[in-house]
Amino acid sequence: ELQKDLVLVKPEVSLSTSDVYQALISPLWEEPQKTSLVDLSDSPGPNHLEEAAFRVEPELKVFAERIRQFAPFQMTGSGSVFFVACPVSESVELQREVSSESSWIHSASILGGTP
Repeated sequence: ELQKDLVLVKPEVSLSTSDVYQALISPLWEEPQKTSLVDLSDSPGPNHLEEAAFRVEPELKVFAERIRQFAPFQMTGSGSVFFVACPVSESVELQREVSSESSWIHSASILGGTP
């Protein structure tokens, strides 16, 4: 199994979940795609709350654009934390690259692959 790190980064700004849901404009849902319950090798898919979160807190969009220069970070739930799974060998460098952009960074070891 290939070991990966899950890197979590948080900007200085925070959001109210209630505010994000109030700003949500329901997307047109596409046909559901068949996916594995746990698949860390590919993108977990779009976060439909992201645009609403960016409307509530425009600085969050700026933050996302800055950290996405280093890796394909995705926003968690209604925000404001972002995450990416990366090879352990790249984790420390990635954390160093985004450290000046974040109010905090955490990482955890995870195992990828198929059971």
